[in-house]
Amino acid sequence: MRSLLWKNKDLITALSSWAELRHDTILYVKQSYTRAVAIGESAAPMEAKYYGYVEPNPELFARAKFITEFLIKGLEEQDCMTEEVKNSLEQSKDMMERLQKISEKELEGKSLSEEDYNYIENIDSTFNKIIEDLASALTVKEGGCSGPNCEVKTSLEGKDDAFKTTIIADVHTETNTKKALEVGTGKIDWIIVAHKSKDGRIGLAVGPMFSYYEFPWPMKDRLTDEKWRKLISGEIEGMPERPDWIVDFIS
Repeated sequence: MRSLLWKNKDLITALSSWAELRHDTILYVKQSYTRAVAIGESAAPMEAKYYGYVEPNPELFARAKFITEFLIKGLEEQDCMTEEVKNSLEQSKDMMERLQKISEKELEGKSLSEEDYNYIENIDSTFNKIIEDLASALTVKEGGCSGPNCEVKTSLEGKDDAFKTTIIADVHTETNTKKALEVGTGKIDWIIVAHKSKDGRIGLAVGPMFSYYEFPWPMKDRLTDEKWRKLISGEIEGMPERPDWIVDFIS
């Protein structure tokens, strides 16, 4: 965790999270203007049971828990809380607390319990439940008529998009060159980390991490998520390269 590679990994995660935030707040944030580790593309699932590993960063999990608790309190005070949102946030808070305790054990050199390993193994289903509850909080009702023959269709808005990591946002416009600075995230990368396993030997843990992109793009053709995903999939040409400082250590 003290190596340059790990610091770069943390930087990619931070920038990718920032790109997601700018994407989600693009209608509310004023854009700035200028006057005039070994990472692979895919990984096969392991057949044998493997004891997972949590990044030993208890401070991160503690802060995430505090922010979640603060958000719950704020939404309740403003009478903006719904049952679905509260369930999602409560699960998020509990998950951060559990991961904090697990990472503290790892740093202290203590053995994890079988319950800890089972929790890590099923973390994907925990994440999915949190995201589904949050996405389900926003519904769109089609109809508007009243009476016994009126049919109202309710659909989940953005539920599918909630599981997509491929997003793009323009965060700056350079009017001299007629270019916009686009930042976004692409397909998930895989990171391989060596760690002390349950039996005391050095094991290799494989997990997902964000991929980050940052590049200029013609301001007359600002990218949408839909077009960005077509660039990523190869449906249309012109996929930009990753920043130089990232290319140096990915494979």
